[in-house]
Amino acid sequence: WVWWKEAAGAFPDQPVGGWGAGSFPVTHLLYRQPPALNVRQPHDLPLQFLAETGLVGALLGLGAIGLLLAAALERVRRLPPGRERALKGACLAAGLAWAVHGLVDWDWDIPGATLPALLLLGIAASTTARPPRPGRRPPSPLRRPQSALAALAVVLLALAAFAASAILP
Repeated sequence: WVWWKEAAGAFPDQPVGGWGAGSFPVTHLLYRQPPALNVRQPHDLPLQFLAETGLVGALLGLGAIGLLLAAALERVRRLPPGRERALKGACLAAGLAWAVHGLVDWDWDIPGATLPALLLLGIAASTTARPPRPGRRPPSPLRRPQSALAALAVVLLALAAFAASAILP
């Protein structure tokens, strides 16, 4: 509760742009009440976004998560009852559980918790793959080496960015 109050107190002082991503340890020192514990997050994702990135970052970050949740919910709702709906519903439930838990803990800062949840929400929001038309084979990615190389480059750049973000402060 104390950390939530600290984050809520930091937000009005820098409402538009916030104090900077990852700055809660500093704002904690400014707004803390004794006895002080060293903490890195306020243990509440919306308050963390508001304190660290202001209204702009909160609207972008929380809006993206909200839109992904809404898209997944709409996709599951439109599917006919059956196996695919049950599987996508389970993916949606896992993502929703992660989002609700983010209201009381710091899961956002744990890639091992956040990445699977966002991936599952993406799966739940995805469209159903259509089977190929009879007598026509779908094009193989191996027949289009430029596409495969471009996709590989994007994945490698994303992994390098992730590794750099984990190493750098």
